Amino acid sequence: MSDLIKDPKLISAMQELGRGLKSPSDLAKLSRELLKITVEASLNAEMDCHIGYEKDSPDGFNSGNSRNGYNR
Repeated sequence: MSDLIKDPKLISAMQELGRGLKSPSDLAKLSRELLKITVEASLNAEMDCHIGYEKDSPDGFNSGNSRNGYNR
């Protein structure tokens, strides 16, 4: 296993996902989904850092910067 992944729960989950793969196209689909999840999580973390609070946090309410998708 990779040196990057040390969490036993994560390793177990990945092994369980791997058991369901039947063809190279299944592996490609799984890879795309994992990449999508990873990129979305990274972008959300970057936005949290940029804005200064997590999504749905009360810290942003009525601040003029409430992450509702609209601006003036």
